[in-house]
Amino acid sequence: MAHFSLSRTARKANKKAAYDMAVKLKKGETLNANELDSLLLYFAPSLPKKATSAMQWVAKAAAINEERKYLNYVRVQNGTAYASDGGRIHITETELPEGWYCPLTLASVTPDLKAPDYLRVTKRRADAATTRATLGELTKGIEGKNPYLFHTGLDTAVNENYLLDALNSQDDDAVFEYEEYNSSYRIHGSHDFGDFIVMPMRVKP
Repeated sequence: MAHFSLSRTARKANKKAAYDMAVKLKKGETLNANELDSLLLYFAPSLPKKATSAMQWVAKAAAINEERKYLNYVRVQNGTAYASDGGRIHITETELPEGWYCPLTLASVTPDLKAPDYLRVTKRRADAATTRATLGELTKGIEGKNPYLFHTGLDTAVNENYLLDALNSQDDDAVFEYEEYNSSYRIHGSHDFGDFIVMPMRVKP
């Protein structure tokens, strides 16, 4: 786990800028704080296809360069870490201090942001019908791969990559639930790392 901070204005350096900064270091020159942050982000590894920790798993749900800035970070609040790009959310328990974290480095950042109440978004509806299913059942007999349709009688789809990230697996036996309300569907599930929701997309049959 990273134990350092990044500037909220830090941006990943391009290849030329990273090279120029490396040259400065080679010459014994000192980089300023913004240069160090941008160089760090340049070398930060991409999130793995399969997460190996709960925080990596949460970070995979964060947005990239979203205009709603709060979606670009991992948020820790009241012992819970979560991230969402607006179409899904991953949630886990954590001992990290309250605040915002870079999804690539998990370094703390200090954006001047106010996040919406994630509990309101994730609360299950008492009047919704919930069905247990597996990944194999969801995709059985479906033509095409992206997005996956629940079945040919519905015009609701779910982003394939979101679901695979949430399950952290391509195992056909991976279990989740989908909740039906007003002819729309959203997927709930639990992983060893935490809980998730994948929101539906409306598509034409």
